[in-house]
Amino acid sequence: MRKMPHPPSAARGFVLALVLSLSVSTSLCAQSFLARERHAAVLLPSGQVLVTGGFDDPVGPMQSAQVYDEQTRTWRNTTPMAAKRISHTATLLSSGKVLVVGGASEDVLSRWPELYEPMTERWTFTSPSAQRRYAHTATMLPSGKVLVVGGIDQDQADLATAEIYDPETMAWSAVAPMSRARSSHTATLLPSGKVLVAGGWNSGPLRLCDIYDPVLNVWLPTGMMPDFRSSHSATLLPSGKVLVAGGRGAEYLKTAAEYDPATGEWTAVGSMLHAVSLHKATLLASGKVLVPNYYNTSQGAFLYDPESRQWGRTDSIITLRWNYSMTLLPSGRVLVAGGSREGHFYSYASTVEYVPDTGTWFDTDRVFAARFDGE
Repeated sequence: MRKMPHPPSAARGFVLALVLSLSVSTSLCAQSFLARERHAAVLLPSGQVLVTGGFDDPVGPMQSAQVYDEQTRTWRNTTPMAAKRISHTATLLSSGKVLVVGGASEDVLSRWPELYEPMTERWTFTSPSAQRRYAHTATMLPSGKVLVVGGIDQDQADLATAEIYDPETMAWSAVAPMSRARSSHTATLLPSGKVLVAGGWNSGPLRLCDIYDPVLNVWLPTGMMPDFRSSHSATLLPSGKVLVAGGRGAEYLKTAAEYDPATGEWTAVGSMLHAVSLHKATLLASGKVLVPNYYNTSQGAFLYDPESRQWGRTDSIITLRWNYSMTLLPSGRVLVAGGSREGHFYSYASTVEYVPDTGTWFDTDRVFAARFDGE
């Protein structure tokens, strides 16, 4: 990717009060899901799911946004973002708005975070962050502020920098950098209010972990993971421990480990049947953790049981994919949207739901097609 130009200096350092005047229809008519990968998804207060940006070949970086309604199992287009973004973050704020930060794009507007208002379906700019980045993390702190950490800059260098966004003042403040630059890491809010940053990539996968203390505004050292890993998943368990699974080390990983905040130590747990990477994980109401498997559809998805520290599996998954989004719905079902397949140069225009009560998957696109073919 070529070096991206910086936004005009005259526009830096203050809030842009522009409301996007985009002439795109936000019709309430049902539409199909647009093919995309490396997008962001967030559950709105209404129970609907907002999906933003991503990448599709030959379209390239995307600025489109769509909303999924679980009740009708339909998608519809909403107002697109101002900037095209890949590997960005989307965070639900206490106000109900959604903060979108960063993204890989030569679009100069990607320097400016955007705010989505679900009630009006309109986007507004907020103040620019100090650092352009993608493949970073964004974590809502107990204060309602958002911690943005690491990632890759416009020169393709891994970042150790971190910033905090304050929704009340719509301003950014810098925090001390991490002990090591990294991208494709995970950041997990712990019950203590601290944030665990685990693994990631810096000229290779990392074992190193850092703890951010928002009260002291400092980074603290903690135990290293048993395995080097990046592009893994991290899930806060009901016990307060953190499960990391899969990712990329010297090779793709099927191993997993638990972190105990009380001791700062990691413990290896049971391994999955197959390696996974560039995946997501979701904590179910049962306390188990769901991780889709892209290796073999007949193997289904993997289910981690914190009690036994072992993995089971679900019914056969419908479509193998990675770089997808995964959202826990109000019903307890799980929505998996988009993604791509290893070795293939196209993105999926498909979505599936997982039903924990039956341990089965169903294709929401077929439900959509059947409903509208019959009308």
